[in-house]
Amino acid sequence: MSEPCCGTGKAEKSEKLVSPVEFAGRSRVHIAVNARLNVFDMAPFYQALFGVEPTTLVEKYAKFEVDDPPVNLTINEYAENARGEAVFGVQVSAMRLLTRARERLERAGFPVHPRSNRGFWAADPDGNRWELCIGTPEVASLL
Repeated sequence: MSEPCCGTGKAEKSEKLVSPVEFAGRSRVHIAVNARLNVFDMAPFYQALFGVEPTTLVEKYAKFEVDDPPVNLTINEYAENARGEAVFGVQVSAMRLLTRARERLERAGFPVHPRSNRGFWAADPDGNRWELCIGTPEVASLL
């Protein structure tokens, strides 16, 4: 079952809280993907996308603690989950990083679709679309 990202919501006794998980920087993004499919079927896509093994993989729950980009990604299995369309993205700093991610996804058997000469997209087994690209100043100004 899903673990809360930031604790249980109950008041903590300590005035100075410190994360039990170490990560680079002062913060990182947490993304929780609600999936209709089995997390064991979903995990290979995210292993290929980020190039890391899950830190937790149990019935109905998977967690990936990714250093680069710094993200805490969880997959929560909800068989009757009514979800909207979502697009997630990762901006990389160099073409070689884009190439490595594309190659990992292709080796794992996931279709990769060119978005432009600066990126591509791929969908996980549940249909969540991930775009990977090299950002440019003109693209950033449109966001």
